[in-house]
Amino acid sequence: MKRLIFSFLPVALVLTAGCARPQVSVEVLPPRMSVTCAAPDVSAAAFGRGLFDVGATEDFHGAYLADLRVSVPGADAHVDGFAISYGIPDGSSIDAADYDGTAPTGDLLLVGEKEDVRVGVVESVELVPRGLAVKLAADGGLGVDKINYKTLGVTLTPLVDAEQAEALPTTFGLDLCEGCLVEPPDLCSDVGTYAPNPVVCRVGQDVPLFLCAAGGA
Repeated sequence: MKRLIFSFLPVALVLTAGCARPQVSVEVLPPRMSVTCAAPDVSAAAFGRGLFDVGATEDFHGAYLADLRVSVPGADAHVDGFAISYGIPDGSSIDAADYDGTAPTGDLLLVGEKEDVRVGVVESVELVPRGLAVKLAADGGLGVDKINYKTLGVTLTPLVDAEQAEALPTTFGLDLCEGCLVEPPDLCSDVGTYAPNPVVCRVGQDVPLFLCAAGGA
């Protein structure tokens, strides 16, 4: 069950002639880093770029999940999920059209007063399904490993009533690797050993599963 969090922020609007539709935008929030693995606060800075270890599909679920902030200034809006499309890296044999689709999230109602910016957070949206991650991990033409990355583009567009609002698409870059997050770092052998990272909320994305530690190699 996805939890929806709402907040209202004041904004100054410049009034112009015409009947422009309000614009609904979406941003990816930072990865979960607390010991409780709680979603980031609605006011958290947007996450500019992610890191996704496709090697996580071998022993873990392997999908990439994210918490999304949706906002619209000066008007109420109803968001019913997100359209998702992919920019597959060069060298890959994967057809993006096989995975383009929608991520249903249930109803997100953005409601506020007058010129308020209506803001909501949708938790745990699947940006990359496990099926695509498995294909990426098996794609020899991709050429990713612990130190060589390729970038997967994920374009998100809020699903709204086009007569009431305009949906603004945004593209989130995901650097792909294989083994960089779910395997112990090679450099650990130079400084001692390694230990599990005590705070990993989503295995295979953004945060390493192991950290180097002092001690015998």
